[in-house]
Amino acid sequence: MIETRLDEKPRKANARPKDLVGSFDKRMANVEVSVTQLIILDDGSLEKLEALEILQADLEGLREDFKSAIELICLEMQTMFKGENARLKKNVDDEFQDSYKNVVERQSLEGKQNMNDATTLVCNCDQLLKISDQKL
Repeated sequence: MIETRLDEKPRKANARPKDLVGSFDKRMANVEVSVTQLIILDDGSLEKLEALEILQADLEGLREDFKSAIELICLEMQTMFKGENARLKKNVDDEFQDSYKNVVERQSLEGKQNMNDATTLVCNCDQLLKISDQKL
């Protein structure tokens, strides 16, 4: 699903993790601007300022958590793709070995058949020679 805001360009659902980090950075900047505007509007309220600072720290922690999660997902996907690639390579190698064995077996059988044909031909020639010798 594509999410669209008026102040952002449309993002594809399969956008890269770097785009997510950039998005979080933009949102963090917006939070900082909002905090600054609130301080200007109500600079007499120390409690609100402290609450906003806590909120900002929480958001920064959340941003770091998201970065760590994205990095972990990327590593897991790399490991998964490497494993899948190795499995596919092994399957291809096995198929190649099986095909090679089949070709060698066929060639061996064809060679034996050719030898049998040659032996039969030699035997037939010997019989023909014996018959022709008897007639002479």
